[in-house]
Amino acid sequence: MKTLFLLRHASAEPSDGDDHARILTPRGREEALQAATWLAALAPQPALALCSPAQRALQTLDAVHARLPDLDVTRDPELYLASAGEVLDRVQELPETVDAALVVGHNPGLAALARSLPGEAGDAERALLVTFPPAALAVVAFPTDGWPDLAPGRGRLLGVRRPDRDR
Repeated sequence: MKTLFLLRHASAEPSDGDDHARILTPRGREEALQAATWLAALAPQPALALCSPAQRALQTLDAVHARLPDLDVTRDPELYLASAGEVLDRVQELPETVDAALVVGHNPGLAALARSLPGEAGDAERALLVTFPPAALAVVAFPTDGWPDLAPGRGRLLGVRRPDRDR
């Protein structure tokens, strides 16, 4: 069994021309801590994280890494604004020894991938994937031993978490 965690970066400052350098807002820092708390409470926990090199994604991952210090982290430049297919390509290349992995990235690619992977999900769960706001987390399990076998429609949605938007 392989488990994939898809985490959109938390809320970031507007762009001032350098999109890579955008940092988290105070609200975004709170969202990142909330996502880190969710991940730390789950089983299995990710052993490896692939992260976009954009500052907002790295800061989101920093919060997670503080809660999961054994997480092996790889900055992956291919994840910066990657499409769903590009993200899936990167995941399919993960080492077979890793059973649970986290991807920290961007919309619209991450949201599109989260919507495409589950073969079975209830209407309420699918509704949560329609909007994939900053710091949203989707967890999808696959009945396979190989990352190359991951494909749209083959996963089972274990859950979707979205930050408390009422703060």
